[in-house]
Amino acid sequence: MVDPERLLKLLKGEFSCLTIGFNDDHTPNYVNAQRWADEYGEYRGDDDDRIHWVSEEERQKAIRENSVWTIQWYPDTPVGFCCVGASTFEAAATYALQPLDDSQSEGVGNGQ
Repeated sequence: MVDPERLLKLLKGEFSCLTIGFNDDHTPNYVNAQRWADEYGEYRGDDDDRIHWVSEEERQKAIRENSVWTIQWYPDTPVGFCCVGASTFEAAATYALQPLDDSQSEGVGNGQ
């Protein structure tokens, strides 16, 4: 299990922040993930989607199971952000931390 405290390593600046969400896009609007995707055009998995999904399979599973976990962080400042999504917290956190675990400077952790 990924310790949520490890996610703090994604933050670099004094004014950086991190948010963990569960179904926080669609449920406040009283719809499930499938309807949010179908009727509101969200969770598309394309270049315009604010969420960088772990994989297409994870995106589909998250929608199908109405279990959308997101981790969004502003690594340096409150301006640019990164956001990953998956059907479980574990999958999203592992994916977000992958660039750090691989000792790379590129990847999701740098907004790419």
